Amino acid sequence: MIKTQSFQQLPADVQKLFEEPITLEMLYNPDQFALRTLGNRASIYEVISCEDLIVKWYNPKGRRDFDIPALLDLQDIDQIPKLYCYQEDTYLVMQKAKGKSVDQLLKENALKESDLTDLRKQYEDVVLAVIQKGYYDWDFKLEHIFWDSIDRRIMLIDFGAYSKDHYHETFVTKRLEDFDEQLRFYPVR
Repeated sequence: MIKTQSFQQLPADVQKLFEEPITLEMLYNPDQFALRTLGNRASIYEVISCEDLIVKWYNPKGRRDFDIPALLDLQDIDQIPKLYCYQEDTYLVMQKAKGKSVDQLLKENALKESDLTDLRKQYEDVVLAVIQKGYYDWDFKLEHIFWDSIDRRIMLIDFGAYSKDHYHETFVTKRLEDFDEQLRFYPVR
């Protein structure tokens, strides 16, 4: 297991939980982990003792996803979750995104026009920062953007389809067009 610089920011009792590499058997312990998503490429577990952490355990289809290299390279962007530790092709432990996905909030009709204005501007800024670092998200979905309505802040999730690419100004335009296109299917208060 490889620990990142951010690992030392975790509380001592949480660090202790991750002293040894994680096993699938450990994740089945309901006193320590709670399964939240059973996905096609990975399963997501919440860490019971630290509500701000998740474990992403890769299924065979997801073992070649790009989450780890992307998260390592994008750590200095505030809207990208912190990566704390990982084992290549097996799992990663990272910061949990606060709030709800934009997709879910739109389905609940829980966003105002002013929220969407703030959200879109923040999304544009983070996409530009990500692209300037040489990454592009080939799997854009509103469910990959979380909105924390208390802090009025976005966080991106799911970096499996991010890849290194040469920067091109049309990438930002394309992502914003995709964002606007998906929004048009939802009513806004």
